[in-house]
Amino acid sequence: STVAFVQEYRSEQSLAELTKLIPPRCTALRNGQLDDIEARELVPGDIVVLETGDRVPADCRLLASTDLLVDESSLTGESMMMEKSEKPPSEDYNAAQASFTGPRSDEEVAADRNRCLLFMSTTVNHGHGRAVVIATGMNTDFGKTFQEMKNVEQRKTPLQVSMDELGQKLSLLSFGIIGVIALIGVVQGKKLLDMFQIGVSLAVAAIPEGLPICVTVTLALGVMRMAARNAIVKKLPAVEALGWATVIC
Repeated sequence: STVAFVQEYRSEQSLAELTKLIPPRCTALRNGQLDDIEARELVPGDIVVLETGDRVPADCRLLASTDLLVDESSLTGESMMMEKSEKPPSEDYNAAQASFTGPRSDEEVAADRNRCLLFMSTTVNHGHGRAVVIATGMNTDFGKTFQEMKNVEQRKTPLQVSMDELGQKLSLLSFGIIGVIALIGVVQGKKLLDMFQIGVSLAVAAIPEGLPICVTVTLALGVMRMAARNAIVKKLPAVEALGWATVIC
């Protein structure tokens, strides 16, 4: 229990670190003038100005841009810089691309539609632009992703299911042992209380008390190895579940 608590606490701290991706301040157009304000004061409809090195303070739609490249790795995990423009590709452009490369995937079409969108927590790598805020806080894509990570449904892993089944079988076996020993003692004329105590002692001895500790330590070692590779594991059993995965994307 202590190992699990410590690991979950560390995971919560790691998730809290994600909130640092939200910029504390930004440049916005207020009353016709550029003003440096706190990002939490932004509301949909505000105009923000973004320069190279700025972190996008909210989900925005571009109004104007010049050679704008954005790093969306904090949101999508993709290291490639994304070209952004206030004008999404036209249908003629998409048709021309398809004639050279074949039918386009849904992901490619969605990426083109998102060319005019900037997402909170992403970073402007090159260029500059102006954009109108369309969503803030937990209503942004980043906020929804963060909320899903916190509220993920806990399901039993194959290991937990196996452990539960083993526990049930051992419990039934223990009760069976108690019953058999008590019955033998009664037949032999021995005291029922003495036979019951012997049966309980044997039943307790039959349960492998060290098994949960061994499993927890093994999972904790797996978590430590994954942490060394910058992977956040919120729950210990998730390590065992990953052992059943064939593709991680």
